[in-house]
Amino acid sequence: MKESIGSFGKKAALGLGLLVGVSEVGDAQVASLRGSAVSQIKQNKEADKEHLTRIKNEKGLVKMENDGYLVKISQEVHLSQSLQGKPENCFVRPWTNTFLVRFTHQFENKFGTGTAPEVSSAVRTIEQQKDLKNKYHNNNAASTSGPKASSHPTGSTIDLKKKGLSKEELAWTRKVLLSLEQRGLIEATEEHGQECFHIMVFEKYGEYVTKKK
Repeated sequence: MKESIGSFGKKAALGLGLLVGVSEVGDAQVASLRGSAVSQIKQNKEADKEHLTRIKNEKGLVKMENDGYLVKISQEVHLSQSLQGKPENCFVRPWTNTFLVRFTHQFENKFGTGTAPEVSSAVRTIEQQKDLKNKYHNNNAASTSGPKASSHPTGSTIDLKKKGLSKEELAWTRKVLLSLEQRGLIEATEEHGQECFHIMVFEKYGEYVTKKK
């Protein structure tokens, strides 16, 4: 089935309200952010459900950007130096951009301006994913096909760096991600080899934001 831009559309709502109501989270719930095959399978099932294209190469990436299926990450979101050096990869789905903007504002309202974690990875083509594994020998890189394939080629997924975050900031981030995950709006994994939070934002997150406005 041909992909549509989706009900959230190109002009994503960028309201600054709470991400969700965040409650206290115990150690047992924190464990649910650990990576697993089940989490990878869930991400791919959601991508299929939303009819999301897995972008194969640079040509396909440029077309998706030009056609409005991907949007440039908003300026108020902090990007890592490595990602800034790849401008063609500084794009995500509209609902993922909304998540990033809202998360950044909420984080900095609590901890101070300029404190929000950097995005270290956003959209990535299948060719780039293959290079991670084969050319750069990244053993943490997911496969490019099958039920446990990486969700980065869909444009819905980002990685947030954990480096530099305090214990309080890490705890707050875990609470927010778990709350959103429990509502079925994202699928998140706390990675330790790469020291990041891997987050696939579902299209329904954008719809959730729109309804809150």
